[in-house]
Amino acid sequence: PADVQHYLELISSVRGTPMAALKGYGDIINGYMVNPSVDVNTWITKQAYIALGNLMTSAAMLGIDVCPMEGIIPEKYDEILGIDKDGYQTVVVAPVGYRAADDKHAAYKKVRFPASEMVKHL
Repeated sequence: PADVQHYLELISSVRGTPMAALKGYGDIINGYMVNPSVDVNTWITKQAYIALGNLMTSAAMLGIDVCPMEGIIPEKYDEILGIDKDGYQTVVVAPVGYRAADDKHAAYKKVRFPASEMVKHL
């Protein structure tokens, strides 16, 4: 509820909308958080992957490499970064940077299955 209140105050400040006009919106968000129709952790994870996709696309446009990783031990990341104390949790890791100029693997031809094997037209 405190995060929702903070968000509503930000909306009010940025848009000049009276807080009273945002009450219904706030009630909907708070009601959903108390009685969600979906598993909140699953929903939050999906939201993180949307952000990851945007990160990867934006980085690629700038010529920067990103390597999304799973198979990690999220709890260790939470502990090392100290985010567990703030109620956050690691979902995915994405190192970002420039590949080494002498990376012989970067010059290899990409090997991909043909679309005809991967896409089913309905």
